[in-house]
Amino acid sequence: MTPETQVLLNLQRYYINTRQIGHTSALVHGAENVDNVVVLVHSLRMKQIIQAMSKNQKNIQVACMTDPDCLIAVRKPLLIDNAAMVNLLDYALQRISFLEKENYALRDTIK
Repeated sequence: MTPETQVLLNLQRYYINTRQIGHTSALVHGAENVDNVVVLVHSLRMKQIIQAMSKNQKNIQVACMTDPDCLIAVRKPLLIDNAAMVNLLDYALQRISFLEKENYALRDTIK
């Protein structure tokens, strides 16, 4: 495992081990001090939760990862919800693992 992959794995473990400690609340309350911000979430349900939490804050736009085009043409600061971060890290680590296995298989084929 490369040092970069280890960093991603440690970050993923951090987010998994610190669920339910207030990441989302801190994210929404921190956004109060920014003129316009986009919050990236992993599911439509989480989008509804963030929208409900921030209903009095017109500066928060919520984008959902289920829409692959959700960030096209957006030019605002991006806040990533912890569950979305876990999903992104999981996908990246799976791809890295797949590519490493493919790389080893190709090396064996060449030998």
